[in-house]
Amino acid sequence: MFHLYGSCAGCNYLHEPLSPAEKLVLRHRLRGEKCHDRGRCRDAKCFYGHHCACPMSKKCHFPANMHNVNVSTWREVVAT
Repeated sequence: MFHLYGSCAGCNYLHEPLSPAEKLVLRHRLRGEKCHDRGRCRDAKCFYGHHCACPMSKKCHFPANMHNVNVSTWREVVAT
């Protein structure tokens, strides 16, 4: 997560910089992984998937409630 967030707490590894193309691939790959908070995630910087974009004919690891999500009305709401 260092390459996307800029830091990783408690990490003992050294990190070499990624090229812009490598960062794009990493972001794309993470969108295919379901967010651990599922529908409760409110992290605007979360790189994980919050709905499934695959066709239902494909075997998928996203739960049923994360399919056919209408994202056309999505907007970020700032907490007060």
